[in-house]
Amino acid sequence: RKAMEFIKTDQFQSVSQQIADSSVYQKLLKRFSDAGVSTETISSISNIFNCLMVSIPEYGDESEITELDMPKIIVGRSMQDVAKNLVSAIPPSKLRHLIRRKMHESREFANFCRVLRSSGCRYDVKRLLSSISTRYPINVLKRNNIDLQKLLQYAYKIFDYKE
Repeated sequence: RKAMEFIKTDQFQSVSQQIADSSVYQKLLKRFSDAGVSTETISSISNIFNCLMVSIPEYGDESEITELDMPKIIVGRSMQDVAKNLVSAIPPSKLRHLIRRKMHESREFANFCRVLRSSGCRYDVKRLLSSISTRYPINVLKRNNIDLQKLLQYAYKIFDYKE
């Protein structure tokens, strides 16, 4: 919940922009752009999170809540927990099938997957996570239960399979 609340703050926007403005992140965006992938939704960490926002219900008066309103998933303490719960809720075979289907339907998505799986992209991501210019904003995110390194591990787990 702390992570979800932090995403709504000006500080989140600020650290997201600091990461987006770094030369390492710009190089990563260029890698996707050169492959024909629109970088609008990945131009900053805040844009990525806006695309991935998981709805958390507002709990008010107990009498207003019905069984249908209650989610079947327990929201974890961090964004990593949410990602882990979502990934583990989908059988791997169905996830692979969905990704393959989307790759066939969209050339841009196929290019995105190809770049994300590439060793050059992985190298750039490692540089981003260890760069002096991004260390402070990444640590601010981590203190607010948003661990980019762990979230990237889940992303790699989703997209790393042999076709």
